[in-house]
Amino acid sequence: MSKTLKSVDAELQKLKSQQAKLNKRINEIESKRKAKAQKRELARKALVGGYYLELAKRDGKLDELHQQMLGYLKREKDRALFLPTEEDEYAEADPA
Repeated sequence: MSKTLKSVDAELQKLKSQQAKLNKRINEIESKRKAKAQKRELARKALVGGYYLELAKRDGKLDELHQQMLGYLKREKDRALFLPTEEDEYAEADPA
């Protein structure tokens, strides 16, 4: 009978080891899937942002867009991106 218990314990250990490996693999696959979805979402946001930035430039409403963004953004680091600097390549040209 003790042989049977040893074989049951060995099988249980083997199954637990397999379970741990499967759980690890599941977590890896889920992480990759999540990272891919986040990357796609970021790309969509960049494209939408680029579209509205180009519209604002075309329509001469870049300052209005900047003000809207300053009202929307909460973090100072993000807001700083919309404060004018001398390096801004998209700064509106003086129509004069």
